[in-house]
Amino acid sequence: MVSSVLTAFLPSCPAVGVLAGVRAALVDAVRSVAADRRLRLASLVEISYFLCCGGLTTLAVVIAEGSIGADLSGLYVGGLGFGWLVCSLFVVRRFGGHPRALLLAGAIGCCGVGVVLWQVVALHPVACVLGGMLAGAVNVLIVTATTVVYSDRVRVDAMGRVFAARRAWMNLALALSHGTLAALSTALGPGATAVVAGTAATLAGVVLLSPALARGAWRPGPGNQPEAAC
Repeated sequence: MVSSVLTAFLPSCPAVGVLAGVRAALVDAVRSVAADRRLRLASLVEISYFLCCGGLTTLAVVIAEGSIGADLSGLYVGGLGFGWLVCSLFVVRRFGGHPRALLLAGAIGCCGVGVVLWQVVALHPVACVLGGMLAGAVNVLIVTATTVVYSDRVRVDAMGRVFAARRAWMNLALALSHGTLAALSTALGPGATAVVAGTAATLAGVVLLSPALARGAWRPGPGNQPEAAC
């Protein structure tokens, strides 16, 4: 979060008036996102994902540690990275130009991640890796699709502060997710908490994207048109 705030102090394009202070930069970044329907929807889907599922990795390690053992509990994290890599190479490279489809697939997959953590991760080391791969794939689908929309819709002169603000509220959502899921797991147990969190992320993503699917709000827009040369 500190690094994200510091990014707001980076010098802007010489042809653009310098915004005074972090507050003005943050307000401008929020306005840039809120003013564009397509960008706003993608941002809300991403935030809901990190808010609901950001702390699932910790729950997965706890579940694995209690079953296949502490020495193998890190296999989920290894699978997470491997799933991220495989999805980036074979799915995102093929469908990267269709962010709506990637966002929808990622949102629907969140529920699957919750069920996998509940029923699969604790069964066997291989199952633990496969569960991590699914979670990694869902992560890269949502984050990559959102990044594509940001890159396409945000003005060049506002890109730095908008991405800094995006990183700040993503990290805030992660922090809240870890605290919330930890509290819920005390009452419901890690497995049930994972299912609830994954289902909530899926419902939030589908509800947010449904109007865009119905009204065709994802049609090509003006794109990222620079207003001043840097």
